[in-house]
Amino acid sequence: MDQRFPHITSAQVFRRAATVLLLCVTFGGMLLTLPFAAAAVPGAQDEIRCAAPKPAPFAGVQSSDASPALASPVASPLASPAAIPAESDSAGSGEAEIELVVRTVAVCQSESRVKTFSRFVTENFLGDVYAGGGSITRDQFVELAKDLPNAPVAIISVSNIEIDPNGTATADVVSTYGRQLLRARWSFVFVPTEQEDATGESEAVGTWWPDGVTPLPVEPPSGAGEIEVVLDENTYDPDALRVRGPDIVLAARNRGDEDHEMLVLQFRHDVTTSDLLTAPGPALPNGVTVIGQLTVPAGTRGELVLVGVERGEYVIVDLLPSADGTPHLALGMDASLTVR
Repeated sequence: MDQRFPHITSAQVFRRAATVLLLCVTFGGMLLTLPFAAAAVPGAQDEIRCAAPKPAPFAGVQSSDASPALASPVASPLASPAAIPAESDSAGSGEAEIELVVRTVAVCQSESRVKTFSRFVTENFLGDVYAGGGSITRDQFVELAKDLPNAPVAIISVSNIEIDPNGTATADVVSTYGRQLLRARWSFVFVPTEQEDATGESEAVGTWWPDGVTPLPVEPPSGAGEIEVVLDENTYDPDALRVRGPDIVLAARNRGDEDHEMLVLQFRHDVTTSDLLTAPGPALPNGVTVIGQLTVPAGTRGELVLVGVERGEYVIVDLLPSADGTPHLALGMDASLTVR
């Protein structure tokens, strides 16, 4: 058990970045591999800096009643503004600003700039994404994030943006973490940064902060190679998987009495599964790349969908703890994955 965060096990600490975003989620119809997806969307992520988005007016919230939308503000000023968002047909509506903040968070996650983006998301968002829906403070998150694995996050689309005049909003976000395809509904709150006057007649000026994430079910990509895997106490069946890529669906069924996971990793030539257990501290050892992860509670099914996976050899492990706290990997729960 990690003594700094007693509600999070040491096995979970270094994978907490994916706890919610790496649930069983894919996006039907958006069948893109990572290189194409990054180039296809407007305002590609390489044009966005990891910095707090520039404040903008929102006509729906008047200056006198903007405060109720404020959630978990930071004590320090926001970071310097990012690039000005693209022009929107509905100036001041907030749609362009919402898409910008989603893409900015992804850039910050990819660059492991945790302190920066923690200043313009709420603690509700951090709890959903990094604490499995539990409670976590910004200070806890920044400390925990030092040991989280670094995997690229790419935004494929931000759609179905719905904005309420009271200063809340939702949007459907399709993204990739490592090589895992994800779909979730994000929620947002409008956080005022300044007020022009106290008459209630002026528009509020501020930024949209991500306030939560709810995973959404999706269909696997058409033509993806699929293989079924049975999870039981300390075993994968089969334990040597072969599947045709580049898009893959690992259909898992947990018939055991404990929760299990499928954590797909790629190792450098000199790394083995033993290094996952013997490396000091909670972080993954050097030479380990996160491809994707799926938690499968006891008695349930799930699908782990991976896109753009290159041919090669990968491993699947379960680092969740058994009833006595021993990671299932230490009890023999690992498998090989060959992508053809």
